[in-house]
Amino acid sequence: GPILYPMPSWDRRDCIRLSQCNTSGGTCTEEGKCVCQISDKYHAVGSGETAECVPNERLNFISTSLLGVGYFLVSVVLVLAVGILIWVYHHRKNALVKVSQPLFLTLVVLGSVISSLSIIPLGLETEYRDSYDINIIDAACMAVPWLWGIGFAVTFSALFAKVLRVKLLYTAASKMKRRKIETKDVLSIMVVVLVIETSILLSFQFVSPLKWEREVLDDINGIAIESVGHCESESGW
Repeated sequence: GPILYPMPSWDRRDCIRLSQCNTSGGTCTEEGKCVCQISDKYHAVGSGETAECVPNERLNFISTSLLGVGYFLVSVVLVLAVGILIWVYHHRKNALVKVSQPLFLTLVVLGSVISSLSIIPLGLETEYRDSYDINIIDAACMAVPWLWGIGFAVTFSALFAKVLRVKLLYTAASKMKRRKIETKDVLSIMVVVLVIETSILLSFQFVSPLKWEREVLDDINGIAIESVGHCESESGW
């Protein structure tokens, strides 16, 4: 048969004869590497007999359109919150607003804003644990329960305090007694709720915090071609 000169390297011969490079849509180089024809959809792995083209990994990130909707809704909440706070301050001397307790109205709005801000870190993602921004993503994972938890606690403790104040007033009225209920008399319920919520979140933070992890859904010879990322706690919180 014909003699090739110069002789191809052993890696190239193994690539041509033994690997899946040609069948997967690639060509073998002199070094035994595989060059993929559709480089935007496939990438080369291995060399010699292990050389082949595999599909680029599908990371299943949240779609840009869905992120846009989420961030738009957050901005709507912020604009409405600012408008409501300005309205409450402007009408703070109105009899109806006074009865509605402006301080607690403000706290309900602020709590709702804090909870809504949890959508922002919820949309942050990365690839694997060796990514350059992994510390930021880990922080974002824990920011979600902190923002949601504190916002929830502020909102509902303010509502409970409003209800408690009304209850104390009606109780005094039913006994034909005149009683002045000040804000400080019902703020204790907010302090208790916030202390409990903060204690839970601190335990979460120090015992088993959420961290970014990526789970491989499909692979070819150990090379991931599809995966999904999520925040995960070692203790399963």
